[in-house]
Amino acid sequence: MNEADSQKAEDERLKCEKDAKETWQLEENAKKAQKAAEKLFPGEKFVSDIAEVQPDNKFAEGIVIPQNVKVAQSRMPINTSQQDILRKELRQAETLAKLGSSVYLTLERAGYKERPKDAIVNGELFEFRNITGTVKK
Repeated sequence: MNEADSQKAEDERLKCEKDAKETWQLEENAKKAQKAAEKLFPGEKFVSDIAEVQPDNKFAEGIVIPQNVKVAQSRMPINTSQQDILRKELRQAETLAKLGSSVYLTLERAGYKERPKDAIVNGELFEFRNITGTVKK
């Protein structure tokens, strides 16, 4: 085996190790998120396909749930405002999921003087934030 073949074999080995580690991490993140969802929201059904929930809901039409993202069934939109919010949060969840996180979008429930958390990310409660504004020149 020449040096180029040896380097190629080593690169392939490192890639396989990296892929295995990423797969393991994603599985661990999914376990943590599911465990937290079951504990914090007992009885809530989380779905990964919009068709599982409300096929007759016109506000759910066209919504796509990304890979490694689940949505609380009670979170399905019932008006256009909720639909817009869900779409924004699904985009944010997709970004986190592409980076290896497991995301459960939760129902918006909070105690007195508490901001509701939007999701469980890798087992931790998480609140999405949007940054908006204008730049003065």
